Amino acid sequence: MCDQSTRTERKYKFNTLPFDHAFYRDSIIPSSTSKWNNLPNHIRTITKLDTFKYMLKREYVEPPKPLFHYGERTNQMSHTRIRVKFSNLNFHLFNYNLVTSPNCNHCNLPETPNHYFLICPQYDQERKEMLDKIRQILRINNLNNKITLDILVYGSKKLSHTFNTQVFHIVQIFIKKSGRNP
Repeated sequence: MCDQSTRTERKYKFNTLPFDHAFYRDSIIPSSTSKWNNLPNHIRTITKLDTFKYMLKREYVEPPKPLFHYGERTNQMSHTRIRVKFSNLNFHLFNYNLVTSPNCNHCNLPETPNHYFLICPQYDQERKEMLDKIRQILRINNLNNKITLDILVYGSKKLSHTFNTQVFHIVQIFIKKSGRNP
């Protein structure tokens, strides 16, 4: 005799069809069936759509990153636009056919976020201030001194929330001082 939990689990699972090719396995019906069958029983048995969606989000969606909401609104927006590749940097504007060249107006290299934050000679003074302050934060935390675009744009998993907010503050000051307002 089957116990109740086993019967309930089987009741809410779908049979999968046999397949020979990965192409078929990854198509919508087999992959959806597999994902459904792999859901925990307490989620599969929910009968109300709103509750089901809420539980899926709670269990599987990455929580929002509080860092992305740090800083003064205008500076935060500029920082976020760089992160989502929708900034006023020529490289992003070019990708949306809004300018004729992706290159920087100052040095004629592609004006990517990496170029803006770490390379362009136009912002040498502001960059030096920014990088020196961020290096101090990394030193305090016994981290490698290599400052990457990821740290500037997304923060670092190796840093606490407090230190990441300090990094974001420094980056947003750089954005403001550069006058570029991407």
